[in-house]
Amino acid sequence: MDLGHLVYWLTGDGWALPALLALLGGCAGIVFLAAARKSGELAKTRRGYDVNCFAAEMEEYGYDPTAARTVYEYIQEMHGVDFPIFPTDDLSQVLGMTDEDVRRALPPILEVTGRSAQLGRMLRPLETVEEMVAFVCRVQPEPVYEQYEQAEEQYGDEMYYEAWPKSA
Repeated sequence: MDLGHLVYWLTGDGWALPALLALLGGCAGIVFLAAARKSGELAKTRRGYDVNCFAAEMEEYGYDPTAARTVYEYIQEMHGVDFPIFPTDDLSQVLGMTDEDVRRALPPILEVTGRSAQLGRMLRPLETVEEMVAFVCRVQPEPVYEQYEQAEEQYGDEMYYEAWPKSA
């Protein structure tokens, strides 16, 4: 069947195009209802778990709780997640984030947490929320220049000599 026959079939017969549109609409509706049901089940089973629980759990694992809180809040707000997020949640399967969504999320999260990095190409995609928090925590915070200026005023040139490694 070539394109001309397909166009004729869809437009020539009065029932084909409406039937195809109804079928596509029905499929989209089923997918939407399944996603809403899954979201409702997660919200129900995770009741009582919130950003504070998440940050405390991530701190127990040795991560910066501020970075953990920022990742959690970003995902909830920017991706419309209406259920509590667990560290083990798969970014793609549970939260619906693509690799590109994750790459776009990192610069604003790093900026809010006082970090910056040349992201370039990641060696492997991040799969879980915990991996995303770990990535953010591995990037060192940028120095706060106001603190350096205050220390320089207070200590002058001595602060530089104290920090410089001594030769053996």
